[in-house]
Amino acid sequence: MSLKIKPIPEEPEPIKTTFKLKPETLRKLHAYLQAYEAAYGKKADSDYIVNEILEGFFASDKEFLAYLKENPLSPLPEPTGSKKRPQQPKPQPQPMPAAKEAGSEA
Repeated sequence: MSLKIKPIPEEPEPIKTTFKLKPETLRKLHAYLQAYEAAYGKKADSDYIVNEILEGFFASDKEFLAYLKENPLSPLPEPTGSKKRPQQPKPQPQPMPAAKEAGSEA
């Protein structure tokens, strides 16, 4: 059977990233999360909200969309920290050579 509404597609696993926001921008994001919860009566998923904000912004930027037509997205670089390299042992400090006493010969 094939319904008009297809099953929800499996989305790729989101990639964790970090970035800094100006305090005012962070306050607005928190206010948006509160507005979402008030509007829909359920807790907002900040990852989902930020992703939707970015996707909406990208989709509204005509110059960026034209750029993407000429410059397809490249593969993502390997996330840092995903494949941890074995830590190299830290070099141990070497003891200082003993000072020669005055008058002794080596």
